[in-house]
Amino acid sequence: PQHQQMVLCAAVRLFRTAARKETALGVLNDQYTKLCKESKLKGLTSGEFSGVCTVLADLTLLKVGPGREDRQRKVSLGVHADDVVFALQGVNFFRNLIGELNKGA
Repeated sequence: PQHQQMVLCAAVRLFRTAARKETALGVLNDQYTKLCKESKLKGLTSGEFSGVCTVLADLTLLKVGPGREDRQRKVSLGVHADDVVFALQGVNFFRNLIGELNKGA
């Protein structure tokens, strides 16, 4: 579950700073990897990352479009970013990550 939450944090961070609300799965993976490095956590492989995104899509937290190559598939949040922030603010680790997001907003 921690990596699922990290992917959601990466999506919130990405979409808060971007004008678009949809991006390629590869771009989200890059943002997730950056977030893991900042947090000093070992990130998932690209295959594992894709699997986590599929699980989050099954839970309707992410929308993942079809595509032949995983990195090119379109992805967007399935819920409002504020709902993700609210859900994760009870955990200090994620609240700190989200706090960093709020400073930039």
